[in-house]
Amino acid sequence: MAADVLAPGFWEIGAYKNNVRRIKDGIDELDDFTKMARERADIEAKYGKTMQQFAEKWKSHVERMVPSGSIKKAWMEILEEADAISVQHNRVKDRLMDEVLKTLALYRKENYHPSAFRAPREIREAEEGFERAQRKWKKLHEKLESSKKAYYTACRQEKSALVNLSNSQADSSLSQDGAQKFRDRLEKCRDDVQKCKAVYEKNIAEITQYRAPYIEDMTFEFEKCQAMEMKRSKFVIEMMSAAQQVLVDLARNNKFAQLHANLEGVLRSCDETALTNDLHAWSAVNGKDARTEWPTFEDYTESLRTIAAKSGNTNSGDSPPLSTTTPDSAKYGDFEELHTKSIATVLYDYSPLENDEIPLQKGETIEVLTDADSLGWCTGRKNGEIGLFPASYVQVM
Repeated sequence: MAADVLAPGFWEIGAYKNNVRRIKDGIDELDDFTKMARERADIEAKYGKTMQQFAEKWKSHVERMVPSGSIKKAWMEILEEADAISVQHNRVKDRLMDEVLKTLALYRKENYHPSAFRAPREIREAEEGFERAQRKWKKLHEKLESSKKAYYTACRQEKSALVNLSNSQADSSLSQDGAQKFRDRLEKCRDDVQKCKAVYEKNIAEITQYRAPYIEDMTFEFEKCQAMEMKRSKFVIEMMSAAQQVLVDLARNNKFAQLHANLEGVLRSCDETALTNDLHAWSAVNGKDARTEWPTFEDYTESLRTIAAKSGNTNSGDSPPLSTTTPDSAKYGDFEELHTKSIATVLYDYSPLENDEIPLQKGETIEVLTDADSLGWCTGRKNGEIGLFPASYVQVM
């Protein structure tokens, strides 16, 4: 319960309970801050993991699908930034756990000692201390209140007796004995008032005499509560400062600054000159500058493997389909055993039109066994199967 909604007071009987309640509220406040710090650590952990998965996913995609060049280089740098963010947020989580949550748990263990069926020992000790300090004062106060009540009652009875006497004197039918009774009643009430007043004044003097020890005892117990609260408050502020020092790394991290400076440098280097170089590199492999063997007259030989262009012509159907079960001699006649010349990345999907061709799927890799022939076809191997494919559909890694 917040302090500003508690009934004010301290010296009255039982009013010390606000101070006892503050100890409990302080423990609850520590627990709430612990929950908040743990929740923030969980958020940092989840964010770091999500960012790491994001970076791994897109790095794999870029590595497989994006051709080498300026764009790939810049793209990978952006993903490196995501990796660094993941590391930093995981570090924040670890520091929150080690520097804040563990310290909070240790402080609570050392300063508050719970029991199975009762309140923590510190709360019980504070309440018992205040009860001892108020015990005698409470007795004197109750005695004083009782005498005060008796005195006020005697005063009211005296006033009532005086009114009755006045009324009897105006009553001519009342005998002298009857009138005397009212006078006797008034005298008795006046005696009671004096007696009650004397007891009341005596109790006032007695409780006044005990006021100084009472103030001393109550002040002693109160200062113990104040010292406990000061210690707890300082610790909470220290933990908030520790959490702030952990979180500020997200804003002031020099590694982030250097990382983004490097990224900016990479992006600035991807200028028109770099992009032009990328286009020239593409042209050298896939464009007008690509190496080729222009058609010349070739004498027929047994080892010549002619493949029709895909503009509508097809090769003769007497060659056996290429498969892993067909011997190399049947596939390639007198060709020597084929060896891997290079590994290439597939740029486009390709569906075979003939039995001696192999399918291609964008992004996968294939072993290139021969250079492109005069018609632009290579021999390759994929998943153990050997066949032909268009050379322009792949890029050598």
